[in-house]
Amino acid sequence: ACRSTHQDVPSTWGIFEDVLCMREETFQWVDGVLQEVAALFPSSYIHIGGDECPSTRWNECSRCKKVMEREKLTNVSDLQGYFTSRVRQSAQKYGKRVLAWDEVLEYTQDSQLTIMNWRDSSRVTKAIQNHIPVILSPVSHCYFDHYQGDPTVEPLAHGGFTPIEKVYSFSVDRYISDSSLFKYILGGQGNVCIVTGK
Repeated sequence: ACRSTHQDVPSTWGIFEDVLCMREETFQWVDGVLQEVAALFPSSYIHIGGDECPSTRWNECSRCKKVMEREKLTNVSDLQGYFTSRVRQSAQKYGKRVLAWDEVLEYTQDSQLTIMNWRDSSRVTKAIQNHIPVILSPVSHCYFDHYQGDPTVEPLAHGGFTPIEKVYSFSVDRYISDSSLFKYILGGQGNVCIVTGK
């Protein structure tokens, strides 16, 4: 992390200000994790997340500011694009392609990434126009941890309301007006978040 104070690893879900610091030790550590994961799993993809990443600490960090100067980055949030690029290079070294949530499109247009879209269709359009492959996973239709019926009688869910009729109404047509770009849509994914109690 950017701060030198001791921090416990969070044991609950949430978005936290302390994510990682842009020092070389961080990239060495990430590279080691990717090497281990690549050896364990035969998939050609590794998902690196990329969502829910506040840049608050980077604003306060002298090491991150030095990286910004060296890489000629104008906004502190651009560090996420730099990080994504470095991680993508590490993953490729181990024969893997990087998946990331659509938030990374705000910081990079790297066509060697594959984007998982969970938000609105404008991000899909942005990706495929830049020839970036996309897996559709919209929260509006494909989050299967939502309630499907009356929340007062159903088991605990993560929130939201997505009845089966809505799932079946999902259509890729809302994302693509130019059929020549259809090849950049790789498919879809349904998401589930485990809920353990209130």
